[in-house]
Amino acid sequence: MSLAVLLAALWAILSGCGIDSGPQEEGDHLVQAGREFAEEHRYVEARRAFEKALAIDSLNAAAHCALGDLDARLGHMERAVQAYKAALAADSTYHRARHNLAVIEADQGHLPLAIELLERIPTYVPALRTLPLFYAKQGRYDLAEKGLHTALEMGGEDIDVRHQLGRLYLRQGRYDEARAELDLVLAQDSTQAESHRLLGLLHLAERSYQEALAAFHHALALDPHLIEAHYNLSSALLALGQPTQAQAALARFETLAAHAAQIAHLRRQLDAEPDHRETRLQLAHHYRQLGRDDDALTHYRAVLLADSADLEALILLSGLLSARGEDQEVLELCRRGITQHPEDVRTSKLHFTRGYVYMRSNQYQEARTAFEHALALDSSSAIAWNNLGHVQLSLERKRRHNGRWNRPLPPIQRWPMPTTISAASSCKKGS
Repeated sequence: MSLAVLLAALWAILSGCGIDSGPQEEGDHLVQAGREFAEEHRYVEARRAFEKALAIDSLNAAAHCALGDLDARLGHMERAVQAYKAALAADSTYHRARHNLAVIEADQGHLPLAIELLERIPTYVPALRTLPLFYAKQGRYDLAEKGLHTALEMGGEDIDVRHQLGRLYLRQGRYDEARAELDLVLAQDSTQAESHRLLGLLHLAERSYQEALAAFHHALALDPHLIEAHYNLSSALLALGQPTQAQAALARFETLAAHAAQIAHLRRQLDAEPDHRETRLQLAHHYRQLGRDDDALTHYRAVLLADSADLEALILLSGLLSARGEDQEVLELCRRGITQHPEDVRTSKLHFTRGYVYMRSNQYQEARTAFEHALALDSSSAIAWNNLGHVQLSLERKRRHNGRWNRPLPPIQRWPMPTTISAASSCKKGS
Protein backbone atom coordinates (compact mmCIF):
# COMPACT_ATOMS: atom_id res chain seq x y z
CA MET A 1 0.00 0.00 0.00
CA SER A 2 1.39 3.43 -0.95
CA LEU A 3 1.86 6.14 1.65
CA ALA A 4 -0.87 8.27 0.04
CA VAL A 5 -3.36 5.40 0.16
CA LEU A 6 -2.43 4.60 3.75
CA LEU A 7 -2.87 8.21 4.88
CA ALA A 8 -6.16 8.48 3.03
CA ALA A 9 -7.38 5.39 4.88
CA LEU A 10 -6.24 6.85 8.19
CA TRP A 11 -8.02 10.11 7.45
CA ALA A 12 -11.20 8.19 6.71
CA ILE A 13 -10.90 6.60 10.13
CA LEU A 14 -10.27 9.97 11.74
CA SER A 15 -13.28 11.51 9.99
CA GLY A 16 -15.47 8.65 11.13
CA CYS A 17 -16.15 7.49 7.58
CA GLY A 18 -17.17 3.91 7.06
CA ILE A 19 -16.82 2.87 10.69
CA ASP A 20 -19.44 0.36 11.79
CA SER A 21 -18.22 -0.62 15.21
CA GLY A 22 -18.73 0.01 18.89
CA PRO A 23 -17.21 2.98 20.75
CA GLN A 24 -14.25 0.97 22.09
CA GLU A 25 -13.29 -0.33 18.66
CA GLU A 26 -13.73 3.13 17.15
CA GLY A 27 -11.50 4.58 19.87
CA ASP A 28 -8.85 1.94 19.12
CA HIS A 29 -8.97 2.84 15.43
CA LEU A 30 -8.58 6.53 16.22
CA VAL A 31 -5.58 5.94 18.49
CA GLN A 32 -3.91 3.81 15.83
CA ALA A 33 -4.65 6.44 13.18
CA GLY A 34 -3.21 9.14 15.42
CA ARG A 35 -0.01 7.18 15.99
CA GLU A 36 0.39 6.73 12.23
CA PHE A 37 -0.12 10.46 11.68
CA ALA A 38 2.46 11.26 14.36
CA GLU A 39 5.00 9.00 12.65
CA GLU A 40 4.41 10.97 9.45
CA HIS A 41 4.93 14.22 11.43
CA ARG A 42 1.29 15.18 10.81
CA TYR A 43 0.88 16.44 14.35
CA VAL A 44 -2.38 18.38 13.92
CA GLU A 45 -4.17 15.30 12.58
CA ALA A 46 -2.58 13.12 15.26
CA ARG A 47 -3.80 15.34 18.10
CA ARG A 48 -7.26 15.54 16.53
CA ALA A 49 -7.44 11.74 16.40
CA PHE A 50 -6.44 11.31 20.06
CA GLU A 51 -8.83 14.03 21.21
CA LYS A 52 -11.67 12.48 19.24
CA ALA A 53 -10.96 9.12 20.89
CA LEU A 54 -11.12 10.84 24.30
CA ALA A 55 -14.38 12.53 23.33
CA ILE A 56 -15.82 9.06 22.76
CA ASP A 57 -14.37 7.71 26.03
CA SER A 58 -12.64 10.05 28.49
CA LEU A 59 -11.17 7.01 30.27
CA ASN A 60 -9.36 5.69 27.20
CA ALA A 61 -5.91 5.12 28.71
CA ALA A 62 -4.32 4.42 25.32
CA ALA A 63 -5.54 7.76 23.96
CA HIS A 64 -4.26 9.66 27.02
CA CYS A 65 -0.89 7.90 26.71
CA ALA A 66 -0.65 8.55 22.96
CA LEU A 67 -1.39 12.22 23.59
CA GLY A 68 1.40 12.20 26.18
CA ASP A 69 3.77 10.63 23.66
CA LEU A 70 2.91 13.37 21.16
CA ASP A 71 3.42 16.18 23.67
CA ALA A 72 6.72 14.65 24.85
CA ARG A 73 7.89 14.44 21.26
CA LEU A 74 7.06 18.12 20.73
CA GLY A 75 8.74 19.20 23.95
CA HIS A 76 5.58 19.96 25.94
CA MET A 77 6.77 18.02 28.96
CA GLU A 78 4.27 19.33 31.52
CA ARG A 79 1.37 18.42 29.25
CA ALA A 80 2.96 15.02 28.62
CA VAL A 81 3.24 14.36 32.36
CA GLN A 82 -0.42 15.26 32.86
CA ALA A 83 -1.46 13.01 29.98
CA TYR A 84 0.48 10.04 31.37
CA LYS A 85 -1.02 10.61 34.81
CA ALA A 86 -4.49 10.73 33.24
CA ALA A 87 -3.77 7.41 31.50
CA LEU A 88 -2.76 5.84 34.83
CA ALA A 89 -5.82 7.31 36.57
CA ALA A 90 -7.96 5.65 33.91
CA ASP A 91 -6.04 2.35 34.07
CA SER A 92 -3.34 1.86 36.69
CA THR A 93 -2.06 -1.20 34.78
CA TYR A 94 -1.27 0.78 31.61
CA HIS A 95 2.46 0.11 31.79
CA ARG A 96 3.52 2.17 28.75
CA ALA A 97 2.28 5.37 30.42
CA ARG A 98 4.11 4.57 33.67
CA HIS A 99 7.32 3.75 31.78
CA ASN A 100 7.24 6.94 29.70
CA LEU A 101 6.38 9.04 32.74
CA ALA A 102 9.45 7.58 34.48
CA VAL A 103 11.67 8.49 31.53
CA ILE A 104 10.52 12.13 31.74
CA GLU A 105 11.02 12.21 35.51
CA ALA A 106 14.56 10.88 35.09
CA ASP A 107 15.31 13.41 32.36
CA GLN A 108 14.16 16.18 34.70
CA GLY A 109 16.53 14.98 37.41
CA HIS A 110 14.06 13.00 39.52
CA LEU A 111 15.93 9.70 39.32
CA PRO A 112 14.66 8.12 42.58
CA LEU A 113 11.05 8.80 41.52
CA ALA A 114 11.73 7.35 38.06
CA ILE A 115 13.17 4.19 39.62
CA GLU A 116 10.21 3.87 41.97
CA LEU A 117 7.79 4.12 39.02
CA LEU A 118 9.62 1.41 37.06
CA GLU A 119 9.99 -0.92 40.04
CA ARG A 120 6.18 -1.13 40.12
CA ILE A 121 6.13 -2.87 36.73
CA PRO A 122 8.73 -5.64 37.15
CA THR A 123 7.36 -7.78 34.30
CA TYR A 124 7.16 -5.04 31.66
CA VAL A 125 10.04 -5.72 29.27
CA PRO A 126 10.71 -2.06 28.22
CA ALA A 127 11.01 -1.19 31.92
CA LEU A 128 13.44 -4.06 32.40
CA ARG A 129 15.64 -2.47 29.74
CA THR A 130 15.36 1.07 31.12
CA LEU A 131 15.64 0.42 34.85
CA PRO A 132 19.24 -0.92 34.68
CA LEU A 133 20.31 2.37 33.06
CA PHE A 134 18.96 4.23 36.06
CA TYR A 135 20.53 1.80 38.53
CA ALA A 136 23.89 2.22 36.79
CA LYS A 137 23.63 6.01 37.14
CA GLN A 138 23.34 5.45 40.88
CA GLY A 139 26.31 3.06 40.90
CA ARG A 140 24.05 0.12 41.83
CA TYR A 141 25.75 -2.23 39.38
CA ASP A 142 24.53 -5.45 41.00
CA LEU A 143 20.89 -4.44 40.48
CA ALA A 144 21.64 -3.23 36.96
CA GLU A 145 23.21 -6.56 36.03
CA LYS A 146 20.38 -8.55 37.59
CA GLY A 147 17.81 -6.47 35.72
CA LEU A 148 19.54 -6.93 32.38
CA HIS A 149 19.68 -10.70 32.80
CA THR A 150 15.98 -10.68 33.71
CA ALA A 151 15.28 -8.65 30.57
CA LEU A 152 17.10 -11.26 28.48
CA GLU A 153 15.14 -14.07 30.10
CA MET A 154 11.78 -12.38 29.58
CA GLY A 155 12.35 -10.58 26.29
CA GLY A 156 14.50 -13.06 24.42
CA GLU A 157 17.77 -12.17 22.68
CA ASP A 158 18.08 -8.39 22.58
CA ILE A 159 21.00 -6.47 21.12
CA ASP A 160 20.38 -3.40 23.27
CA VAL A 161 20.43 -5.46 26.49
CA ARG A 162 23.64 -7.24 25.45
CA HIS A 163 25.12 -3.85 24.62
CA GLN A 164 24.21 -2.53 28.07
CA LEU A 165 25.78 -5.58 29.69
CA GLY A 166 28.99 -5.05 27.75
CA ARG A 167 29.13 -1.43 28.87
CA LEU A 168 28.41 -2.41 32.48
CA TYR A 169 31.12 -5.09 32.58
CA LEU A 170 33.60 -2.72 30.95
CA ARG A 171 32.89 -0.08 33.58
CA GLN A 172 33.58 -2.66 36.29
CA GLY A 173 36.82 -3.86 34.68
CA ARG A 174 35.35 -7.28 33.84
CA TYR A 175 36.98 -7.32 30.42
CA ASP A 176 36.46 -10.95 29.41
CA GLU A 177 32.75 -10.75 30.13
CA ALA A 178 32.51 -7.40 28.35
CA ARG A 179 34.26 -8.82 25.29
CA ALA A 180 31.90 -11.82 25.22
CA GLU A 181 28.81 -9.58 25.26
CA LEU A 182 30.14 -7.16 22.65
CA ASP A 183 31.17 -10.03 20.38
CA LEU A 184 27.60 -11.37 20.60
CA VAL A 185 26.20 -7.97 19.67
CA LEU A 186 28.52 -7.51 16.70
CA ALA A 187 27.88 -11.07 15.51
CA GLN A 188 24.20 -10.15 15.27
CA ASP A 189 24.73 -6.68 13.84
CA SER A 190 28.19 -5.51 12.81
CA THR A 191 26.90 -1.97 12.12
CA GLN A 192 26.58 -1.11 15.83
CA ALA A 193 28.94 1.87 16.00
CA GLU A 194 28.72 2.23 19.77
CA SER A 195 29.64 -1.44 20.26
CA HIS A 196 32.77 -0.95 18.16
CA ARG A 197 33.60 2.06 20.33
CA LEU A 198 33.17 0.05 23.52
CA LEU A 199 35.38 -2.68 22.07
CA GLY A 200 37.96 0.02 21.37
CA LEU A 201 37.76 1.15 25.00
CA LEU A 202 38.37 -2.43 26.07
CA HIS A 203 41.50 -2.59 23.86
CA LEU A 204 42.58 0.79 25.22
CA ALA A 205 42.26 -0.45 28.81
CA GLU A 206 44.37 -3.48 27.87
CA ARG A 207 46.94 -1.19 26.18
CA SER A 208 46.34 -2.82 22.81
CA TYR A 209 46.56 0.55 21.11
CA GLN A 210 46.57 -0.56 17.46
CA GLU A 211 43.45 -2.67 18.01
CA ALA A 212 41.84 0.24 19.85
CA LEU A 213 42.68 2.59 16.98
CA ALA A 214 41.13 0.23 14.44
CA ALA A 215 37.96 -0.13 16.54
CA PHE A 216 37.54 3.64 16.93
CA HIS A 217 38.08 4.20 13.21
CA HIS A 218 35.49 1.52 12.49
CA ALA A 219 33.00 3.16 14.86
CA LEU A 220 33.47 6.56 13.23
CA ALA A 221 33.17 5.11 9.74
CA LEU A 222 29.74 3.85 10.79
CA ASP A 223 28.76 7.04 12.63
CA PRO A 224 30.96 10.12 12.08
CA HIS A 225 28.94 12.03 14.70
CA LEU A 226 29.64 9.60 17.56
CA ILE A 227 30.99 12.21 19.94
CA GLU A 228 32.84 10.08 22.49
CA ALA A 229 34.56 8.07 19.75
CA HIS A 230 36.50 11.17 18.63
CA TYR A 231 37.80 11.67 22.17
CA ASN A 232 38.69 7.98 22.43
CA LEU A 233 40.42 8.13 19.04
CA SER A 234 42.49 11.06 20.30
CA SER A 235 43.59 8.98 23.32
CA ALA A 236 44.63 6.04 21.12
CA LEU A 237 46.55 8.28 18.72
CA LEU A 238 48.34 9.98 21.59
CA ALA A 239 49.30 6.60 23.03
CA LEU A 240 50.72 5.65 19.61
CA GLY A 241 52.84 8.80 19.47
CA GLN A 242 50.77 10.70 16.89
CA PRO A 243 50.08 14.04 18.64
CA THR A 244 49.06 16.00 15.51
CA GLN A 245 46.35 13.52 14.56
CA ALA A 246 45.35 13.25 18.22
CA GLN A 247 44.84 17.02 18.40
CA ALA A 248 42.69 16.96 15.27
CA ALA A 249 40.48 14.23 16.74
CA LEU A 250 40.22 16.14 20.00
CA ALA A 251 39.22 19.30 18.15
CA ARG A 252 36.45 17.39 16.37
CA PHE A 253 35.30 16.02 19.71
CA GLU A 254 35.17 19.53 21.19
CA THR A 255 33.13 20.83 18.24
CA LEU A 256 30.55 18.06 18.47
CA ALA A 257 30.46 18.21 22.27
CA ALA A 258 29.72 21.94 22.08
CA HIS A 259 26.67 21.21 19.91
CA ALA A 260 25.54 18.54 22.38
CA ALA A 261 25.96 20.97 25.28
CA GLN A 262 23.88 23.56 23.47
CA ILE A 263 21.16 20.97 22.88
CA ALA A 264 21.07 20.14 26.59
CA HIS A 265 20.85 23.83 27.46
CA LEU A 266 18.16 24.58 24.87
CA ARG A 267 16.08 21.58 25.89
CA ARG A 268 15.94 22.95 29.43
CA GLN A 269 14.79 26.27 27.98
CA LEU A 270 12.17 24.50 25.90
CA ASP A 271 10.84 22.70 28.99
CA ALA A 272 10.12 26.13 30.49
CA GLU A 273 8.80 27.72 27.28
CA PRO A 274 7.72 25.01 24.79
CA ASP A 275 6.41 27.43 22.16
CA HIS A 276 9.54 29.58 21.89
CA ARG A 277 10.28 29.79 18.17
CA GLU A 278 13.96 30.74 18.34
CA THR A 279 14.74 27.96 20.80
CA ARG A 280 13.24 25.39 18.44
CA LEU A 281 15.12 26.73 15.42
CA GLN A 282 18.39 26.72 17.34
CA LEU A 283 17.71 23.19 18.57
CA ALA A 284 17.09 22.06 15.00
CA HIS A 285 20.37 23.68 13.93
CA HIS A 286 22.42 21.89 16.60
CA TYR A 287 20.70 18.56 15.97
CA ARG A 288 21.60 18.81 12.30
CA GLN A 289 25.24 19.45 13.19
CA LEU A 290 25.15 16.11 15.01
CA GLY A 291 23.50 14.31 12.08
CA ARG A 292 20.20 13.98 13.95
CA ASP A 293 17.95 15.16 11.14
CA ASP A 294 14.80 13.46 12.47
CA ASP A 295 15.05 15.50 15.67
CA ALA A 296 15.58 18.67 13.63
CA LEU A 297 12.55 17.78 11.53
CA THR A 298 10.35 17.62 14.62
CA HIS A 299 11.35 21.13 15.71
CA TYR A 300 10.88 22.67 12.26
CA ARG A 301 7.41 21.18 12.12
CA ALA A 302 6.64 22.39 15.62
CA VAL A 303 7.47 25.96 14.54
CA LEU A 304 5.14 25.59 11.56
CA LEU A 305 2.41 24.27 13.84
CA ALA A 306 2.43 27.64 15.56
CA ASP A 307 2.79 29.64 12.32
CA SER A 308 2.32 27.77 9.06
CA ALA A 309 3.77 30.71 7.08
CA ASP A 310 7.02 31.08 9.06
CA LEU A 311 9.43 31.77 6.19
CA GLU A 312 12.64 30.76 7.94
CA ALA A 313 11.16 27.42 9.03
CA LEU A 314 9.76 26.81 5.55
CA ILE A 315 13.18 27.43 3.96
CA LEU A 316 15.03 25.22 6.40
CA LEU A 317 12.48 22.41 6.36
CA SER A 318 12.19 22.39 2.57
CA GLY A 319 15.98 22.22 2.31
CA LEU A 320 16.15 19.28 4.71
CA LEU A 321 13.35 17.41 2.97
CA SER A 322 14.84 18.11 -0.45
CA ALA A 323 18.06 16.42 0.66
CA ARG A 324 15.95 13.43 1.72
CA GLY A 325 14.18 13.29 -1.65
CA GLU A 326 10.69 14.06 -0.31
CA ASP A 327 9.84 16.11 -3.38
CA GLN A 328 6.05 16.41 -3.15
CA GLU A 329 6.12 17.93 0.31
CA VAL A 330 9.03 20.17 -0.67
CA LEU A 331 7.00 21.61 -3.55
CA GLU A 332 4.04 22.22 -1.23
CA LEU A 333 6.24 23.99 1.34
CA CYS A 334 7.82 26.12 -1.38
CA ARG A 335 4.40 27.02 -2.80
CA ARG A 336 3.20 28.06 0.66
CA GLY A 337 6.21 30.26 1.36
CA ILE A 338 6.24 31.88 -2.10
CA THR A 339 2.53 32.68 -1.84
CA GLN A 340 2.85 34.17 1.64
CA HIS A 341 6.15 36.07 1.09
CA PRO A 342 6.40 36.90 -2.64
CA GLU A 343 8.66 39.97 -2.22
CA ASP A 344 10.99 38.77 0.53
CA VAL A 345 14.51 38.24 -0.83
CA ARG A 346 14.81 35.05 1.26
CA THR A 347 12.02 33.54 -0.83
CA SER A 348 14.60 33.18 -3.61
CA LYS A 349 15.78 30.09 -1.71
CA LEU A 350 12.32 28.54 -2.05
CA HIS A 351 12.25 29.29 -5.79
CA PHE A 352 15.72 27.74 -6.04
CA THR A 353 14.70 24.63 -4.11
CA ARG A 354 11.62 24.22 -6.27
CA GLY A 355 13.78 24.59 -9.38
CA TYR A 356 16.21 21.98 -8.08
CA VAL A 357 13.37 19.50 -7.47
CA TYR A 358 12.03 20.07 -10.98
CA MET A 359 15.50 19.85 -12.55
CA ARG A 360 16.42 16.52 -11.00
CA SER A 361 13.12 15.09 -12.26
CA ASN A 362 13.88 16.44 -15.77
CA GLN A 363 11.02 18.98 -15.71
CA TYR A 364 13.20 21.59 -17.35
CA GLN A 365 10.59 24.18 -18.32
CA GLU A 366 9.31 24.36 -14.74
CA ALA A 367 12.87 24.39 -13.43
CA ARG A 368 13.84 27.30 -15.70
CA THR A 369 10.88 29.36 -14.50
CA ALA A 370 11.75 28.65 -10.86
CA PHE A 371 15.42 29.60 -11.26
CA GLU A 372 14.47 32.78 -13.10
CA HIS A 373 12.19 33.76 -10.22
CA ALA A 374 15.00 33.00 -7.76
CA LEU A 375 17.40 35.24 -9.68
CA ALA A 376 14.83 38.00 -9.98
CA LEU A 377 14.83 38.20 -6.18
CA ASP A 378 18.57 37.56 -5.70
CA SER A 379 20.73 37.93 -8.80
CA SER A 380 23.91 37.21 -6.82
CA SER A 381 23.34 33.45 -6.57
CA ALA A 382 26.09 31.77 -8.61
CA ILE A 383 24.51 28.36 -8.00
CA ALA A 384 21.17 29.50 -9.41
CA TRP A 385 22.95 30.89 -12.51
CA ASN A 386 24.82 27.59 -12.92
CA ASN A 387 21.66 25.51 -12.68
CA LEU A 388 19.79 27.84 -15.00
CA GLY A 389 22.58 27.25 -17.52
CA HIS A 390 22.21 23.50 -17.05
CA VAL A 391 18.47 23.77 -17.68
CA GLN A 392 18.93 25.93 -20.80
CA LEU A 393 21.40 23.48 -22.29
CA SER A 394 19.11 20.56 -21.42
CA LEU A 395 16.21 22.23 -23.21
CA GLU A 396 18.43 22.96 -26.20
CA ARG A 397 19.59 19.35 -26.25
CA LYS A 398 15.99 18.18 -26.29
CA ARG A 399 15.31 20.42 -29.28
CA ARG A 400 18.35 19.05 -31.13
CA HIS A 401 17.18 15.50 -30.71
CA ASN A 402 19.22 14.15 -33.61
CA GLY A 403 22.02 13.32 -31.14
CA ARG A 404 24.80 15.16 -32.97
CA TRP A 405 25.00 17.96 -30.44
CA ASN A 406 27.24 16.80 -27.61
CA ARG A 407 28.10 19.93 -25.72
CA PRO A 408 28.75 18.95 -22.07
CA LEU A 409 26.29 20.12 -19.43
CA PRO A 410 27.44 22.03 -16.35
CA PRO A 411 27.07 20.05 -13.13
CA ILE A 412 23.82 20.33 -11.20
CA GLN A 413 24.35 22.07 -7.87
CA ARG A 414 22.11 21.86 -4.83
CA TRP A 415 21.77 24.94 -2.69
CA PRO A 416 24.18 24.72 0.25
CA MET A 417 21.18 24.97 2.55
CA PRO A 418 22.03 26.47 5.95
CA THR A 419 20.69 24.86 9.08
CA THR A 420 19.91 28.33 10.39
CA ILE A 421 19.46 31.69 8.72
CA SER A 422 21.27 34.79 9.92
CA ALA A 423 19.38 37.95 10.78
CA ALA A 424 21.37 39.79 8.12
CA SER A 425 19.66 37.77 5.38
CA SER A 426 16.15 38.65 6.49
CA CYS A 427 15.80 41.96 4.63
CA LYS A 428 13.19 42.33 1.93
CA LYS A 429 13.88 43.21 -1.69
CA GLY A 430 14.42 46.92 -2.05
CA SER A 431 14.79 47.60 1.65
